[in-house]
Amino acid sequence: MENPQQLALDLYPDPETGEVWVRTPREHGRLVHGGGMGTVAIAQKLSARGLWRERSHPVEVAIELLKHYASQEDVYLSTQRFRGRRRIAHLLSLGSLHMDLDYYRISALAGVHPFAVLEMALSALEKASMPEPTLAVGSGRGLYLIWLHRPIPRAALPRWTACQKQLWEILKHLGADRAAIDAARVLRVVGTLHGEAGVVVEALAPVGEVRSFEDLAKEILPLDKAE
Repeated sequence: MENPQQLALDLYPDPETGEVWVRTPREHGRLVHGGGMGTVAIAQKLSARGLWRERSHPVEVAIELLKHYASQEDVYLSTQRFRGRRRIAHLLSLGSLHMDLDYYRISALAGVHPFAVLEMALSALEKASMPEPTLAVGSGRGLYLIWLHRPIPRAALPRWTACQKQLWEILKHLGADRAAIDAARVLRVVGTLHGEAGVVVEALAPVGEVRSFEDLAKEILPLDKAE
């Protein structure tokens, strides 16, 4: 299996800084799922007709299909990989932790620039001795934080979920969505549009470190810290 960190190096390294940026739907899919096994879901909210269209594809097929969704409205990608449909019962492997910060729902943060909210989130994580995310994405009205890690099997789901809950506790004051921490979650795709807001979904920072799940868990979980 390819290392996601190596996949990131194949994207858009800046010739001067060496930073890697995700700018297109295909790059987003390649970074999050490249080299993985199983299927991922691509979904699209067809608001004009009130429909939700979703299809599951083998990983490499999905990555190639994503290039056709550039600049389209309300496109989503599953965060994890499955055996068939996007259901926890069909979960095959986990490759990232994530937080969905709906900060626009908080009156004090409504209208605040996403870069400012990102700085607040990074500060809160640092204060709690939590790892920095690999990718920060402006979702159109909110902010996604994604911690990529090397793939782990479904058997690790309880510990993975414990990490999600702990990250939520740290970031809930910034609007972290408690209902969006499950492994079957879909998130908007970089290079597409948030239809209602009319804003492009975009990466707010270059791609960071991809780590092992064990290393992340040791930093995130209180019991691991105590040990």
